[in-house]
Amino acid sequence: MEQQMLILIKLLISATLGGFIGYERERQNRWAGFRTHILVCMGSCLIMITSVEVAAINGGMFTADPGRLAAQVVSGIGFLGAGTILHSPSRIRGLTTAATLWIMAGIGLAVGVGLYWAAFTATVLSYIVLDYFRVVESKIKKVQTYDSWNIEFILTGEHDGMQGFFQILEQFELMTKSIKISPEEKGSHVIVEIKAPFEFEESHFIVELQRRLNIDTIRIKKNI
Repeated sequence: MEQQMLILIKLLISATLGGFIGYERERQNRWAGFRTHILVCMGSCLIMITSVEVAAINGGMFTADPGRLAAQVVSGIGFLGAGTILHSPSRIRGLTTAATLWIMAGIGLAVGVGLYWAAFTATVLSYIVLDYFRVVESKIKKVQTYDSWNIEFILTGEHDGMQGFFQILEQFELMTKSIKISPEEKGSHVIVEIKAPFEFEESHFIVELQRRLNIDTIRIKKNI
């Protein structure tokens, strides 16, 4: 009965710690949020408990290494983390959430083996990094205020035309560095170099262009 209560307490602690970090991710509308982090942390804890118990039960019969199951958690969590990573031509998103899932697995393993202080400290430090270091990260990013992009497209009609294009640039807070317009059979061939904020989302920009302008072909590339 005492052992069962200890297992229950460990699972409750791991669920609480996972929920604490999961709350921050859910608040930021990340793919892996509140429930996912709870399940990852609690599942890792359960695997560690099982590993320790199996080693204790079979220790007299053969050599049992309680770290073998734990090692599979550390490597296996990578598959779940990969599902939170989104890749676009200009950036990769979701790495921080993938990292939180990985550290949640580590925290769960720590709780499972009884290292409560280590698990609690890691949880608090993780929350501080995720929430409060966001300001520090934004200041670092502002060192490089603008990125340079090349946009090339064929404008096939007069619907809104170039006036509509410049309105979209203003909407996204983009600045024109150079522009070249040449007539073609299909319409006007437009090549524009712009300066964009670091957080510029090119996918949203392309959707807005296609929605408001008659565009046949569009290419957008970040200048490295």
